[in-house]
Amino acid sequence: MKTSNTLKSPLYLSTADLFRAAFVLFGAMVASCASPSHRAFHVTSLYAPEAAHSQPIRTSSSNAEHAYEAWGTDANLDTEAILTSRPSRQDEEAKDDTGTNPILFTNDFRIYTELQELDVDGDNSGLVQTFEYRWPVGEQSQVRTRLRGVSRSFDMEGDGSSDTTSGIGDFDVRFLTIPFSGDGWAIATGLEAFIDTASDDLLGDGKTSLGPQIFAVKFNPGLGMALFAPAYQYVFDVAGDDDRADVDKSQIDLFALWTAKDKSWWVLFDPQIVLDHESDLEFGQVELEFGQMMFGGLSSYIRPGFGVGGDRPVEWNLELGFKVIWR
Repeated sequence: MKTSNTLKSPLYLSTADLFRAAFVLFGAMVASCASPSHRAFHVTSLYAPEAAHSQPIRTSSSNAEHAYEAWGTDANLDTEAILTSRPSRQDEEAKDDTGTNPILFTNDFRIYTELQELDVDGDNSGLVQTFEYRWPVGEQSQVRTRLRGVSRSFDMEGDGSSDTTSGIGDFDVRFLTIPFSGDGWAIATGLEAFIDTASDDLLGDGKTSLGPQIFAVKFNPGLGMALFAPAYQYVFDVAGDDDRADVDKSQIDLFALWTAKDKSWWVLFDPQIVLDHESDLEFGQVELEFGQMMFGGLSSYIRPGFGVGGDRPVEWNLELGFKVIWR
């Protein structure tokens, strides 16, 4: 383990520093939204999901993403009027560059930084820099990769000094496909591999794990939502350091998305539940994402969140990111 003991590590960020960074990005987002070129773009042109966050899953993903208008058939409306007045699903997808639809498979590059306040005695923080790339495989499948740089700062003595460890975190790759779909809904399944690539014990799990997952996507479920996508993933280790704790956990993600009609902005509500079967721990995370299109296929977002439960590893987090979509 490589650590450096200094009064103030260059990678140590105070709470004030984190909020200043958030306000700077948010100000830039507002300014771009007000620019004439931004408005002109949305007149002529125009999610993951992690799911993703997701991509959020942020679906990315870490991982869900985009509004569809009236898929059903109204018996009181003329069929010809429906066909001429309502955009097709393909037209709607062609206008969606938000990256929030977990089953809209495009080329997608994201870079985002997550600031964390760790739930450990003392002033302890983390910073995770993620580079994510997704690309389609045919029309019904997608591959996602994520590479992370991680920094952890611990003030175990509570005296304002910190021990900081920085380096490469674990790498993961996911294959996702859509085996079933219908009128306004779809089922996606996938397999994710978490590779033990961390450069230090503090920066990863010390295990290589697999995570099969399944999620449903319901478009226009009500309450003004563009989509709702509940997901489940089971993660278990298959190799790694015998001295490290085994990985055996379930992850539940409830993903709700609201978007502007022209896909110029979105709001994403993403509560998550983690059941750690190995350590007998239960905790949650609640995140709220605000995003907007900037120009072309480029968008930006801010994603604050907080931990829930006595076993939570993170008290609060703040993610700032950019993503670009192309076809």
